Amino acid sequence: MAQKDKDKQKKRLKPLVRHKTGPKTAYDPYETPALCYRLALLGLTNEEIAATLQIKLQTFTLWINQYDALQEKLKEGRRIADGQVAQALFKRATGFTVEDTFITVQNGKPIVVPTEKYYPPDTAAAIFWLKSRTRQNAVPFVEKQDINLTKEEKVTLDMMNTDLSGYTDEELAVLNKLVKSLPRKEENEDE
Repeated sequence: MAQKDKDKQKKRLKPLVRHKTGPKTAYDPYETPALCYRLALLGLTNEEIAATLQIKLQTFTLWINQYDALQEKLKEGRRIADGQVAQALFKRATGFTVEDTFITVQNGKPIVVPTEKYYPPDTAAAIFWLKSRTRQNAVPFVEKQDINLTKEEKVTLDMMNTDLSGYTDEELAVLNKLVKSLPRKEENEDE
């Protein structure tokens, strides 16, 4: 008799509708944007977010195009993350100081001494910062500049770099007259 009662109880406790198990693929207007915002803050790409949500990238792309709230949360999370990275890169490029502690032992007792630690500017970070910040300017920052000189400019530059200390005053006067007699670039452009 006890066995029949247990069987009846089990039948009554069984759910009427069975739910599928596995990853949730339906868009939740409350949870999905908030979760995607947090994932964007971590710097995840759309592909990585879709994998985290256990959905296909195509589905996630459809959601982004279909739901403005999701699109805005992704933009906001990425904007904040990019801002934090830019701030850290700027600090690294310009140098910064942080508070630190130095712990030592004296007479068997630990002594905590507050200190400051200075991190000098990092050249590579500064170059990267300048490239990133000026890439859309009319004159972007470049590490290497190609300068093309005309024949006259090369001769003038060679003369400027020539050591004239071994020449006499008379020889220098002759050279000065020669340089003054050379045609100037401005004179050539006017003709």
